[in-house]
Amino acid sequence: MDSGRSNPEVPHSLTVSLKVRRLAPSRMEAQLVCPECGAPLNLSQPDEEFPTDLLATCGPCRRWYVLGEPNESGEVLLLELPGISEIDEMMRGPVLAKPPRKGRARDRHSS
Repeated sequence: MDSGRSNPEVPHSLTVSLKVRRLAPSRMEAQLVCPECGAPLNLSQPDEEFPTDLLATCGPCRRWYVLGEPNESGEVLLLELPGISEIDEMMRGPVLAKPPRKGRARDRHSS
């Protein structure tokens, strides 16, 4: 095993930035569309005990979203989940650019 890689079976903790949008109640009355590509979202109810918590997926751009329960003003939060490739990239760590090679400086002063 390469000593530079971590054990893939050990859980990792990641810190991610998430995109969150507020949807007005009027948006919930129409077909929800993907904010990135405009295609209709496919809605799933993962837990029957929480009917207002929905998972939304976009077929064309393969994004996943979580919709929460409406707040007191009827707004719903639409949370975009990071994709598997983004998570894999984060687990591999930052890609560091190699510093430019230092060559010998040319002497611009001729004798």
